Amino acid sequence: MVALPTTPAKPGIVRDTTAGASLTGERWILSPAALGTFLAGLPAPMALGPITVDGGEQVLGFHCDPDSARSGADITRYGSWTDYLARPSDEER
Repeated sequence: MVALPTTPAKPGIVRDTTAGASLTGERWILSPAALGTFLAGLPAPMALGPITVDGGEQVLGFHCDPDSARSGADITRYGSWTDYLARPSDEER
């Protein structure tokens, strides 16, 4: 997981088959119409696609392309976007 250099800040998730980590996220339930509206407003470099959750189930989830992720800071150690945002303000960003 990376903190993308966007305004506002956004998390970027890229699958890493060699050094991957389990991340905590949220599960949203949307109607097909609501999903379409959501996707229409989704800013680059965010994308939706299949992700594998703990237990092996594939669901639709956020990710970003590897090129965009290279511009962000690696924040995988926090385990979730909310934990990253909650870190002490004097901690390295």
